[in-house]
Amino acid sequence: MTRPTICIKPQEFNEKLIVIKEPKVYKPKDTNLTIETSDIMYLNDKSELCDLYLILPQIETYGPSPIYKFNSTNKSPENVECYSISYSHPDAEKVFDLITDVCQNKIGNKHTLKPTFNYKNKLENGTKTRDELKPKVAYFKLMAFKDHKTNKLTISTKIYDQKSKQLIDPIDAVSKLGLIRPMVHIHKIYFGSHGNSEYNASVQVKLVKAYFEEKSHELPDFRDEE
Repeated sequence: MTRPTICIKPQEFNEKLIVIKEPKVYKPKDTNLTIETSDIMYLNDKSELCDLYLILPQIETYGPSPIYKFNSTNKSPENVECYSISYSHPDAEKVFDLITDVCQNKIGNKHTLKPTFNYKNKLENGTKTRDELKPKVAYFKLMAFKDHKTNKLTISTKIYDQKSKQLIDPIDAVSKLGLIRPMVHIHKIYFGSHGNSEYNASVQVKLVKAYFEEKSHELPDFRDEE
């Protein structure tokens, strides 16, 4: 059965309409791992539980950037696990902070929810520190699946040219500076470790589609942010 959906802008968001479902545990195929999640829903005008989609404001940022295998020093295309875009906007940050507060209140003190928007890191005398002089940033992953038997990465996020409204290959926009307006799905709370951080839960956000207008071919320098 298909659930109804609702798609809103940040200024239309009301945190009182968020509903967090009870946690569910499932086991992915071909693995011994178990994963625990809670669905995040939103009530529409008919008080129906809906999947929540947000249309975020347009910003200038770089197109999708590659995400490599954890702790890998090999930056070859074969080692790309997924792609993400970096996004920063005060209206979007406010909405995600409200979502985080609602989710944290629901799950209680047993879990510490990682914020969606965070400060970037900078290098000072060889040490990584938070750069609190710059705005917080969220990293939205593209929807993708990697077949580790064939090493093929299939991207299902749809990216459209802002001017022509024609569908473009997300790879053609990788790391290119441009204007982007994304639509994201506020999907689930994921319960589990997050590397070496103190967080053991996070809001899972899917980048469903985006409109992109390229402005420059110049590649970004992320050396101080790794």
